[in-house]
Amino acid sequence: MRPGKGRKVFRTVFAAGAVFLLFWVFSVPCPVKLIFSVPCPTCGVSRALACLLRGDISGYFAHQPMALPLALAVVLCFLLPVMGKKGLRIGVFVFEGLVLAANTVLYVLRLINR
Repeated sequence: MRPGKGRKVFRTVFAAGAVFLLFWVFSVPCPVKLIFSVPCPTCGVSRALACLLRGDISGYFAHQPMALPLALAVVLCFLLPVMGKKGLRIGVFVFEGLVLAANTVLYVLRLINR
């Protein structure tokens, strides 16, 4: 791993977390939903994670049951450049693919039942 690469990943993860907190604190609505009147595939993630932090499990599942796996997939995506072992990187790719596939299925089901 090149020197300074870990700091770059940390700054990126920190910036993503800061954006999440700003959206959460100021209750910014989903821009996709505002523009197109259709929720995006990740609509409800911020509210679901906020419910999870408060211990409201039923609220978490009501907003977006894939929020925690999606958040983990995003963090792993940012950490991917500093992962050294090829097998570990392949495992992360498989996990991210499964999470995205499951979220896509959930999104289609939510659109159908809308």
